[in-house]
Amino acid sequence: MTKKDKNLNSILVLATLGVYFGLILTGAVPQVLGQSTMTRQADIRDDLVKTPDGDKALEQFAAALEDFYRISSEISADAKRRDSSGRFGFDYFVTVKPNGVSRQSSQNGEGLAWSAKFREPLRDLYDAFLPRSDEWNENFLVEFKVGKDQVSLKTTIITDPGSTEQSLSGYEQALLRRRSNEANFVRSQIYNASKVTVEKNKIIVVANLPRAGLESLLTKN
Repeated sequence: MTKKDKNLNSILVLATLGVYFGLILTGAVPQVLGQSTMTRQADIRDDLVKTPDGDKALEQFAAALEDFYRISSEISADAKRRDSSGRFGFDYFVTVKPNGVSRQSSQNGEGLAWSAKFREPLRDLYDAFLPRSDEWNENFLVEFKVGKDQVSLKTTIITDPGSTEQSLSGYEQALLRRRSNEANFVRSQIYNASKVTVEKNKIIVVANLPRAGLESLLTKN
């Protein structure tokens, strides 16, 4: 590079810096930078809504069904917590705050008495589908029922109002992947017995399994 070229480059750099500082003094650059930051934040929020981790959520759904059945079977030994037919269950609206504090409120005030053993699997299930909330709400409903012949788990999730059926279709696709790829036999049976329904910004995940079969599988494991 010749001396003349170096001088020309120096002039161009100084000219560019002069324009930049001029924009700063007029307030133009901070405004542009602020808009850029807001745009990036909006893009991040959109990504969180559009790309849910359906695989993780469904894995946690299956794990929760196993946990709920084991815990319920233990505490239902108390005759006051189930009728003579052996039926028992619960339904809870669940909310988890950013600090980890959770609240479970029964939809109709019936079912198994509350046990602290439910808290962790309920919190894990909530975290798999929704971000933690600063306000108590009824956006996450868990219904677990053990009948004479059948065990069912239903989770109803109200997602962000900006969510669409298209953005939530990942849950349906994830269920198909789990059915095809799951190596654990118990989990594969749960996935095959599960169904995902998306209605606007609502997700419903439900599984129905024969009680005798689930009892036998979980006892072996």
